Amino acid sequence: MNHTLTASRLINDCQIEALSKQIAEKFSPEKIILFGSYAYGVPHDSSDVDLLIVMEFTGRKLEKRMEIWRQVQPTFATDLIIRSPSEMIWRYEQFDPLVRNAVDFGKVLYERNNS
Repeated sequence: MNHTLTASRLINDCQIEALSKQIAEKFSPEKIILFGSYAYGVPHDSSDVDLLIVMEFTGRKLEKRMEIWRQVQPTFATDLIIRSPSEMIWRYEQFDPLVRNAVDFGKVLYERNNS
């Protein structure tokens, strides 16, 4: 998935991994999963980077999403989806298409080692 940057605005793997690393270092989530066109190797000029961030948090998802956004300040179009571990299990069992797609076909960029 090493994207060639010709006259397009495609984002390369290093940029995506650097963003994932920033999020991991600042927020220590359980897992970060890349899903969507970049994970599946079919991005186009208007594709954004879709990241599913699995972590415990208090408050509203939107507030946590904005906090992460402010801290890491992505330089490319990025969609951050925040889910708690328990919500991930529930949504997967309920056949939530976004969660199923990310878990079954996405690329795990980060997974916290709890040992």
